[in-house]
Amino acid sequence: MIPKFRFYASEDFTGMYNVVEIRFQDYEVVIEDDKNTSMIEVLEGNYNISKNGFPIYRYGFSEGELMQFTGQTDMDGIEIYEGDVLAYFYGGMNFIKDEDGNITIDENVPFDGYFIQEVTFEHGYFGLLQGETLVPIWNSSNKIKVLGNKYENPELLK
Repeated sequence: MIPKFRFYASEDFTGMYNVVEIRFQDYEVVIEDDKNTSMIEVLEGNYNISKNGFPIYRYGFSEGELMQFTGQTDMDGIEIYEGDVLAYFYGGMNFIKDEDGNITIDENVPFDGYFIQEVTFEHGYFGLLQGETLVPIWNSSNKIKVLGNKYENPELLK
């Protein structure tokens, strides 16, 4: 697997961006801006353009947070990154996928509960801290759902 990263920029254009390159020697990341720059600015040539056609910017490591893709997806197929906030369902749940691919929980099968926590990397793997235990997220895609991330949705952790 080729490592993937995203960057939460806390300066200028605040938000989450795809990382094009990490420049360790310069302590910076290069991101694609598919959100804020108008086509007029692009056409005037004020920005370099990524292979996807978006303007690219350079941010210092101290201007935001770098997050690594865990290699996992949630029950809806959403990629999970370090710093994401997940709901982890445990117990005897049964998921139903309809013909459109939507996943719902079978209300007739009881489950024990869930907890909400952010994804962290400790002891060599990505997981969710539940009390003193780091619950691994590998092989759990049918039990987890991305709710947001700790930077854009800090209220999820309260």
